[in-house]
Amino acid sequence: MARMIPDSPPAEGPGRKAERVLYEALASGLPEDFFVYHGLAYLEEGRAAEGEVDFLVLHRELGLLAIECKGRGVQRTDTGKWVRFDHDGQAHFLKEDPVQQVQRAVKDLVRELDKRLRQAFPRFSGVFPFVHGYAVAFPLSVARDLQLPLNLQREVLFDASDLPRIGERILEALAFWRRASLARSPLSPREFQSFRKVVLNPAFHVTESLAAQLLLDGDRIVRLTDEQVRALKGILSLSRLRVSGGAGTGKTVLALEAARALALQGRRVLLLCYNQSLARFLDQTVRAWGLEDEAIEVATFHSLCRRSQELLGKPFSPPPREDLEGSKKFWDEMTPFMLLEGLASGHVGPWDGIVVDEGQDFHEDWWSVVDECLRDKDKGALFIFYDPRQEIFGRRCRIPQVGPEVPLRVNVRNTGAVFDAMREFGPLEMDLHPRAPKGREVKRAFEKNAQKAQRMIEREIRAYLEFEKVRPEQIAVLTPHTREHSVLAGLERIADVPLASDPIGRQGAILHATVGRFKGLEADIVFFADVDPQDPLCTPSARYVAVSRARQVLHELWKRPP
Repeated sequence: MARMIPDSPPAEGPGRKAERVLYEALASGLPEDFFVYHGLAYLEEGRAAEGEVDFLVLHRELGLLAIECKGRGVQRTDTGKWVRFDHDGQAHFLKEDPVQQVQRAVKDLVRELDKRLRQAFPRFSGVFPFVHGYAVAFPLSVARDLQLPLNLQREVLFDASDLPRIGERILEALAFWRRASLARSPLSPREFQSFRKVVLNPAFHVTESLAAQLLLDGDRIVRLTDEQVRALKGILSLSRLRVSGGAGTGKTVLALEAARALALQGRRVLLLCYNQSLARFLDQTVRAWGLEDEAIEVATFHSLCRRSQELLGKPFSPPPREDLEGSKKFWDEMTPFMLLEGLASGHVGPWDGIVVDEGQDFHEDWWSVVDECLRDKDKGALFIFYDPRQEIFGRRCRIPQVGPEVPLRVNVRNTGAVFDAMREFGPLEMDLHPRAPKGREVKRAFEKNAQKAQRMIEREIRAYLEFEKVRPEQIAVLTPHTREHSVLAGLERIADVPLASDPIGRQGAILHATVGRFKGLEADIVFFADVDPQDPLCTPSARYVAVSRARQVLHELWKRPP
């Protein structure tokens, strides 16, 4: 017998007899490797289209078939209209042609299932894995009583005479749709099970969880950021502007908005930062806007310098990291001249407007070169966003005194609990937004032994994943040093989930990153591990940066007692 969902036939009631008869025929006429869903309702997100499939027959290898079921008294007139005759012989026109109804339903349903399949299984690629089509069933009538329209063939029409051999007829209908179908590789048995239980008909439990709270709190925080964007739009008419603000005041969001505003004015814009991961995030966001090519170019300062050298046919050869003095001279002093060469030769730039995010990371000698990147130094726009407290690279924050300064004094990223943890590094020149969520209390622990510390982190993360229903990509583990020199040394997975090193595109994975590499980014849940005030890479500024990356939940794991 087929596996029926739900596992009981439709209740007795007006207009339900035909569905009940077809339900029982499908249940007994199909083998157990078929799944039949009755009354499958759907809502298509992209177009807000809603509908219902009377029966959806599903087989892992043969495909899926949507069936529209009609009862006795339904006929098609010689004018092409579909009518239903009641017991008194009164004709009532149907709102929609049953064939067109099921045609539309199967297209809408497959479109929605395909989208959900790709969201649930990011590694899935290729065409939708099921041959799909439709059929119309008249289980209380026979075909000779009907006039077949041009959009209906006998292979996809079931009537009362087909019920004793409905299994064969289902196979004929699926074979009919396979004729015009692209070649498809069926899902594996395990993938098919996941498709049924996660994509097509997932269990739905309404229980309190951290995942739900993150969604609620995150939505409030996003709306607050939008308020900051609206507040700044009136200032963008200026050509020079400095925007200062503490961690979480929305500087990166506002920098993106400034770049977009300039681009929409028809200007060629350079969106510049120091951190490679932040640059990738900015570029990903800009590409999603769908602006004209080269309207906004995203780069780090050093990637521009490298490109200048490569376009000039010159080598870009930084010293090895072990050469601390040589590296510092190369990156701080020599690279700006490389960019100047590229500008002078016309291989890079110029731009009509430049937006710099995380400007405190720039060396004071770079600003004159940034200014040279402008096509018109008098009319060209230069917006600099920065936070002196987040300067962790030892360059001493010296922002050029260009244009007026606009301070941002309201934190719109963090919960109250995380904000209180940020206060521990000294007075903050900002306030928490009064509507910000309180959030969960910050958890702090001390464990000097690396293996025990690993187990502590894994235990907490597993609880979030399994019991709190948090997604892996919502979690980041930050450490002062790279993984091989951190509490996560030797690990490729944690809590049976892959560990990613790339902050961008980490779907289905937990991130590990250094504090410096994650600078300018954020995560819902942050584990800040290997906290050691005696570590040169764990200065108060670095700890302030790490703590402020947590939007909503923060764990601190200290190597020494706090």
